[in-house]
Amino acid sequence: MPTLGCAKSGSRRGRPRRRLSTVSRWAPLVASALAAALTLALAASANAPSGAAPACVPATLNTSAARAGGAVTVSPAPETMDASYVTQISFLGVPAAEITNVQVVGSRSGSHPGRLAAYSQGDGASFLPSTPFAQGELVSVHAALRNGDSTTPFGWHFTIAEVDAVSRSLETPPPPPPPPRQSELQHFVSRPDLKPPTVTLTANSGAHAPGDVLLAPYAGPGQYGPMILDGAGRLIWFKPLPAGARAANLRVQEYDGRPVLTWWQDPLVTAGRRDAGVVIADSSYRDIAIIRAGNRYQPDLHAFEITPQGTALTTVYDAIRCNLRAHGGPANGAVADTLLQELDLKTGLVRFEWHSLDHVALADSYMPLRPGGGPTAPWDYFHINSIESEQDGHLLVDSRNTSAAYEIDKRSGQIVWRLGGKRSSFTMGPGARPAWQHDAEQQPDGTITPHRRSIHNHAGSPSASTCNI
Repeated sequence: MPTLGCAKSGSRRGRPRRRLSTVSRWAPLVASALAAALTLALAASANAPSGAAPACVPATLNTSAARAGGAVTVSPAPETMDASYVTQISFLGVPAAEITNVQVVGSRSGSHPGRLAAYSQGDGASFLPSTPFAQGELVSVHAALRNGDSTTPFGWHFTIAEVDAVSRSLETPPPPPPPPRQSELQHFVSRPDLKPPTVTLTANSGAHAPGDVLLAPYAGPGQYGPMILDGAGRLIWFKPLPAGARAANLRVQEYDGRPVLTWWQDPLVTAGRRDAGVVIADSSYRDIAIIRAGNRYQPDLHAFEITPQGTALTTVYDAIRCNLRAHGGPANGAVADTLLQELDLKTGLVRFEWHSLDHVALADSYMPLRPGGGPTAPWDYFHINSIESEQDGHLLVDSRNTSAAYEIDKRSGQIVWRLGGKRSSFTMGPGARPAWQHDAEQQPDGTITPHRRSIHNHAGSPSASTCNI
């Protein structure tokens, strides 16, 4: 195996001190939030399913999703145990007209009629069942690929997850901040309704890249919402969100050949829906598109990347029931099923879906299972926090809680290599081992840079570094 090295950008030997006045001011709020969470947890525990949860990991990990001789990539993946009960069935890689004779049968719900809806890119289609599946049932799919006068039959099966409805009931917005001091808010004579938090630039090394600073504060004093500052910290633009809403991951991207702003928002109330979504706004700050995750999931705040093909990659966290007895957890357990989707931005269809549970073993996690792992506190064993399209067409996926980055073959969904973690594909040189890292990126020269942000490595010493691989 090749040996990799990295260059540290800095480290810290101790925790920063916190001012007593700040802690004292927030103490009543923290106590109130903890009391509310405990009340909800106790109430939820009373309603939690009492029987053992099903398995959530396939018998064989990293199974290929390529079918029909590799011509078609299918989702949900073959053998997966964690498909959504309202999943569409994705066929990626051939024109929609070549996909024929689709038959879908649930082991309990029976035959599912539906229709094929083509992707706007012209390279596939999703079968949209007319009725939901039953949670926990086995679903069999058979189809054929037409090639001139001949057809190639293919098929696979997958299992529908059992939703952990208890933990979902705990997904409430954070409590409101304490009353702010006047110095903590910005005020504008022409817009007295705007009260964004004050931002103070305390240091400037001069080494930062030119341009504006994009933020989306959702904790502390002031109104929450996406905001843009200039290099001196002066406010350029701010969009206040309704009380109880929050935004994250504000960034500049390109959509339909023009620059846009995108940000994640929860809740995003529009068209009769109140779940999380992503806003796309034009250069005049007007909303031009609202993007939702497919298969009735909610997009997560970590990643939303628009591709040149008119698609978007987004992360999802979804709690499902899972028997964790083999890992020292409860039989009536639950995990955070972390996954990624590629969405067709014009149709909203799911072109590709990849679940960590299908490819990465639960035992690869560094995150302690206890005291969580139950219906009220699902085990976040993987914690996906970034996705990136690589130059060769593969996907780069970063996992905080396995301390590893993964290259994913988009055609098969299989892991090509692992960087870091318990089963790295590379021999890690001195100081090169990632730990709880975020935002793995491929640089123009092909190197991979996972960023480790002021957190503890597995030996327990705090550090902050960026490793160039």
